[in-house]
Amino acid sequence: MSQVLTDLLAVATFQAGFNTTVVMLGAAALGCAAGAAGTFAMLRRRALVSDAVAHGTLPG
Repeated sequence: MSQVLTDLLAVATFQAGFNTTVVMLGAAALGCAAGAAGTFAMLRRRALVSDAVAHGTLPG
């Protein structure tokens, strides 16, 4: 169990390697951009556009 916690701590502190860091930062940037675009579309009363943006960025 402590090995799992050690691995999670390494990932959370960006010490798990270059690829892991790039993927985490990319996912965070995508989440911020999608949230901003969805919020803007919702405030402009374009509910279907914000729904399409949300489903387009996070398939499923």
